[in-house]
Amino acid sequence: MPRLSADERGRAIGLIEAGRVFCFDKFMQQLPDYVRAPLANSTTSDYLALAQEADKLFIVTKLNKTSQDSSTFP
Repeated sequence: MPRLSADERGRAIGLIEAGRVFCFDKFMQQLPDYVRAPLANSTTSDYLALAQEADKLFIVTKLNKTSQDSSTFP
């Protein structure tokens, strides 16, 4: 297997990072505003942790909305 030069490795790493940023942007675009806003300022690059946090925010918001809706009916 041929070895990559330092310059080639740098370009490969840059492409990987660009792909990660693209995926992150696509992920964030799919989220509702009320989930995206709290995650937008996150400094983590652990995408699994961000996805888990998005799930929690989505579920908690839905539960809160459901409980508010049910409390408005006599």
